[in-house]
Order: sequence, then C-alpha cells, then structure tokens
Amino acid sequence: MDGASHAGSVSDPRQVIALQRDRVFGHYGLAAQTADDCFISTYARDYPASEDIAESFLTYLAVRYRMDRISPFLNATIWQTIPNRIAYFNAQSLDMHPFTETVSVEPVSWGSIRMLYR
Repeated sequence: MDGASHAGSVSDPRQVIALQRDRVFGHYGLAAQTADDCFISTYARDYPASEDIAESFLTYLAVRYRMDRISPFLNATIWQTIPNRIAYFNAQSLDMHPFTETVSVEPVSWGSIRMLYR
C-alpha cells in the first residue's frame, strides 16, 4: 500500500453511509428502486428504506468487481433483478479502492430468472 489516505473510497464506511443517506432521500435512487420493482433479497424488501442499498450494493460489487467469484447464473440473476440500481451505482462515480473492475457486461437473457421479492 502506498500509504495514501482513502477517505471517501468504498473501503471507507462513511462513503457507504453517505450513499445510503443520499439514496434513501434522493430522487434518482428511489426511481431506480421503483423501476426495478423488486428486491435482491427478502431483507431488502422488508426494510427498503434502510437495507435495500446495503443488500443491492453487495451484489453490485459482485457483478462489477468480483464476477470471477459468482456463477454465470447468479450474475444473470443480479442483472435481471436490479438493473436500474446497478445503473444508479455506476452513475455515482464512486472511488472503489481497493477494488479493480472486472469485465462485467449485462448477460444475454437467461429467460425469466428474476428473484421476485415484491
């Protein structure tokens, strides 16, 4: 490590808390949640104002930065379940240190495999 401070990076819990706060009250975050019309987990569904961002962000990390650690089926499921949230996270220009992006594109359709937690 180069000794540089990474305050404000995704490894800094303050950034995730700020993202949660902005997402809960932000128009575009709510629009992404509404457009997806389902949740990545039952926990996110049951507590959408406080837990949806945390649950969705972890799966975003998987498809964008750790795709080699999830199955193609899970990758497709995440993309089909929360595509608008993924687009929202992409638009935030977050400092993702120490993560480096893997090649991750929206998969070709796997049929109707959405996790429908409504």
